[in-house]
Amino acid sequence: MTIPTAESPLTILYETLIDLAASADRQAARAAEFDDTTASSALFILADELRTMAQRVKGTRPDDVAFELLNSGQWHVATSMLRFDFLERASRTLEARIES
Repeated sequence: MTIPTAESPLTILYETLIDLAASADRQAARAAEFDDTTASSALFILADELRTMAQRVKGTRPDDVAFELLNSGQWHVATSMLRFDFLERASRTLEARIES
């Protein structure tokens, strides 16, 4: 069993997966605010998969699946951020027009 050290690539991968899982959770909460239960559920599932993979790579050498999940997760979280940022801006614009 390989135990990651403070500067090891395993530690960096582990921390990246955990950080991405937290971002997926935040985007899932934003999706819920927009009543998008499909996106919210998918992002919460992604966050769980990322945490599970983080625990798996913490003690062993990562395989291609870990990196594929990381790449896919980054894409899904980033596109979700962009989508919900757009929806928030559109909502604020609409509210401002209604008030004027």
